[in-house]
Amino acid sequence: MSLKKTIKTILNILPWQHDTKLQTKKINTYINDHKVKKIQFGCGPNELKGWLNTDIVKCFEGAVFFDITEKFLLPSNTVDFMTSEHLIEHIDFEQAKSFLSECLRTLKPKGVIRITTPDLKKLLNIYQTDNPSDKKYIDYICKNFITNAKFSKDVFVINNAFRNWGHQFLYDKETLISLLEEVGFDEIRQCSPGESLYEALYDVDSRNKGDLKEINDFEVMVFEAVKA
Repeated sequence: MSLKKTIKTILNILPWQHDTKLQTKKINTYINDHKVKKIQFGCGPNELKGWLNTDIVKCFEGAVFFDITEKFLLPSNTVDFMTSEHLIEHIDFEQAKSFLSECLRTLKPKGVIRITTPDLKKLLNIYQTDNPSDKKYIDYICKNFITNAKFSKDVFVINNAFRNWGHQFLYDKETLISLLEEVGFDEIRQCSPGESLYEALYDVDSRNKGDLKEINDFEVMVFEAVKA
C-alpha cells in the first residue's frame, strides 16, 4: 500500500475508532434487538440485512467499528452465527489464533463460524501451469492488479498474493483446519462458495456474485466450524 493510501486509511479509521461509547451502544442495541444474533467481520461494502456488520473502516452508515485483533466487546455465549470473507489472511498467525479464540468464546454452544479465504495450494498450483482455468486467473490478476508483469506472469501473481492487499498469512486447507481444531472448534466442514448447511450462512459471500464469481470460486476455500 502506498504512503498516501496508508495515511488516508488511518485518517478514515481514527475518528471512528475513538468513539468507544458509540461502538458499545451499537453492539448492545443489536444484541438486544435480535433473537438470532449474527456478526459479519470485515464487512467492507457488503451490508448483510439482519447482521451486525463490522469493520475497521466505515464503509456504510450502519457499519460498526470492530478491531478483530482486540478482545471483543461481547459477552461469552452470545452469538449464533459469524462470517468473515477475505479477512483472516490480513492478520498474522498469532492474531488469527486470538481472533478465533474470541469467536469461540462469544459464540453460543452450537454456534457456527464461516471463513472464506484464499487457498494457498490453489495459488501455488498456478506456477508453470498449462491449465486454461489457471491461465485465465493469472491474466485477470495481471490485468487488474499488476502493471509490470511482462513475462513469468505466474511468478508475479504468486508474489502478489503474499504482498498485496495487506495480506499477512495465507492458509492451505490443513493449516486452517489445524488452527480451528487447536482453538477448540468442532464439526469443521469445507463447503463451496455461497453454499452452507445453515440458512443464515447461505449466500452471504459478496464475491460469489456477478463478475467476480468465477475468479472467487477459483481462488478461495470456505470452511464452517461449530462451537461444541
